[in-house]
Amino acid sequence: MNGLAQMVLRLTSPGVPDLYQGTEFWDFSLVDPDNRRPVDFAARERALNQSATPADLLPDWHDGRVKLAVLSRILQFRARTPGLFTYGSYVPLRAEGPKAAHVLSFARVWEGRAAIVVVPLLPTQLGTKETEPSFGPNVWAETAILLPRSLGERGTADILARVVGEAAKETPPMTRLPIRSLLVTLPIAVLEV
Repeated sequence: MNGLAQMVLRLTSPGVPDLYQGTEFWDFSLVDPDNRRPVDFAARERALNQSATPADLLPDWHDGRVKLAVLSRILQFRARTPGLFTYGSYVPLRAEGPKAAHVLSFARVWEGRAAIVVVPLLPTQLGTKETEPSFGPNVWAETAILLPRSLGERGTADILARVVGEAAKETPPMTRLPIRSLLVTLPIAVLEV
């Protein structure tokens, strides 16, 4: 979970993401990777050519294909919306509820476009006993992200799961986005708004 969360944050936070060739799968080296190590490009190409979603690949997370799938989808999203990640503002989003201390969320906003990023913090303290990096249906309870009206009034598309939904409209000017509906198939979420 932490590896996926760190990668999502690196790719969506302000600044230029630092990517090392050959670390598209899990890399547990104790030194900085460099481009002199051999890279199995064929394995990466085969993994990219699969039609599986990151959620489909999660049960086999050890092989690293889920990391590559998430990386690929976020980079494609960045390529489709370059201004959002080059010029977009960073808007911290507040979580409320019993597990709010275990959520990090923010939005990137620019010229009517937005991305909402949600990752878990200290996931091992959530008491989940899952054998793969995911959460059970009751882990988050009533924890939710509070969205400004400008974000909450629009529908969202999860670029990692290809699930299209609409944020619940509750008390203006804020909208509650329940974490348990976001982090169902993956322990991370990147929503296009």
